Amino acid sequence: MKTTRAGSNVTGAIMAASHHVIPQMHRTRRPPITEAHTPLRNQATRQRRNNQNRPIQRPRFPRLPKDDIKVVIRPRDGLNVARISEATLRDSILRAAGLEQELASTDIFRANQTQNIVVISTAFLERAVRYTGIEQIKIGVTTYATRA
Repeated sequence: MKTTRAGSNVTGAIMAASHHVIPQMHRTRRPPITEAHTPLRNQATRQRRNNQNRPIQRPRFPRLPKDDIKVVIRPRDGLNVARISEATLRDSILRAAGLEQELASTDIFRANQTQNIVVISTAFLERAVRYTGIEQIKIGVTTYATRA
């Protein structure tokens, strides 16, 4: 009897066969890398792909006071509120309503760029009536029609 490298006693024919055949039969392949093996990497990749498809969203404004009167002004004639600064828009609305800035300092002006509207929140009915009476606003040298 011959002794193999592993130290077991086997015959020469079995040793030759076991030396070449058996180790290859017992050799297992490494399993492919799946999501179960790398959850953090795949999660980060998924988040990156999802963020690429989504438009960048602005944080939401705080809610307007419940007791205030809300007036919605819809600009016409091609006025895009996203391209005008909120200060310019506010000044032109106050001018059209005939109000002074100090008087309307407690009023809240919000330009909704997605819907192309301006929302004004005021606690005073008198000012709300003035805002609803606005039919046009002048920005620079251009006059735009509005509907409140």
